Amino acid sequence: KLLQYFKRKYPKVLTEALGTTDVVKCDLTLKSGATLKSSKVVYTQGPIRQQAMKGILDKLIKDDVIERIDTNSASPCFLVPKKNAETANSWRLVTDYRELNKCI
Repeated sequence: KLLQYFKRKYPKVLTEALGTTDVVKCDLTLKSGATLKSSKVVYTQGPIRQQAMKGILDKLIKDDVIERIDTNSASPCFLVPKKNAETANSWRLVTDYRELNKCI
């Protein structure tokens, strides 16, 4: 009820759209001597999840939340079902940043 109250009170601020900010800039500095490599972990996803992930990633790229890059390092991602989802195919994108975290 509280969330609904604030959504009504601030409809231009609390929207369903993903937002960005220029207030905070995030720069990650690797530890001295650390080398970020691609994770060796690969999370296999069935065809339904692969299609859902492609749709999620395409939307994030279109909405300028993420961008395609060419790099030698990567963090694997996978999908998990959303709890209390309205539809059976509602997914949450999860990224495994453990290798990155070891380097910062």
